[in-house]
Amino acid sequence: KTKHFDIILGADCIVPKLYPIEPLVDAIDELSGDETISYLSYEQRHYENYDPAVEFLRLAATRDLEVEVVPDRELHHLYPANDIEIWKVTRSDRRRRCGTT
Repeated sequence: KTKHFDIILGADCIVPKLYPIEPLVDAIDELSGDETISYLSYEQRHYENYDPAVEFLRLAATRDLEVEVVPDRELHHLYPANDIEIWKVTRSDRRRRCGTT
């Protein structure tokens, strides 16, 4: 059985031309228990006819993962940037209520 982690951190890992998104979502899903919190930094980059954020959200939803953007007011005042978001990824409440892992 896979060990579940309390916290998972990822930075500069949503770059579809270098790293496919689906294996990242698979890894987060595999390593996340009901109480795991993952924090990912996401730099907004332009790809013609493709939005990696939309794809990440779509794939996460299929694995009962919820993604929310951490508001700038919750970040240290030196770190917010206009083109970078911090995402908090957790198990969906629905999955936690059902008790499945």
